[in-house]
Amino acid sequence: MNEEMFEDIPEVSIFSEKEKTQMKQKEEKRLKKIFKDYRPEVNELVKPLIDRCAFLFTELKEAEAQIQKFGSVEVYKNGANQWGRKKSASVEVHNIMIKNYAVVIKQLIDLLPKESSDKAMDEFKDFLTSGKK
Repeated sequence: MNEEMFEDIPEVSIFSEKEKTQMKQKEEKRLKKIFKDYRPEVNELVKPLIDRCAFLFTELKEAEAQIQKFGSVEVYKNGANQWGRKKSASVEVHNIMIKNYAVVIKQLIDLLPKESSDKAMDEFKDFLTSGKK
């Protein structure tokens, strides 16, 4: 595809790159605090998982902000007479990312010692239910 095709499409990013970087760094710090109890031999496996998790967290926040601003449904038009409503692209992205985020968190929790794992699972459940109030 040609980049020129997209020149008239407005940017929908809610957060600036600087804000996203700060958000990701803050989330990495929070995750490192939660997942600090790894055995040394497991720690090297955990670093990329925490990085991935912080990235997904940041992108989830972006998708959620887009959904709040633009809504969860968008109008589409295919041709002269075919149009309707569909789930927004932000909802699609959010649904995929939340599943991936949950998988990465589960991997992190499964690598923890049992006592730390229970505490981390409680914090993860709190995160998942925080947006449903």
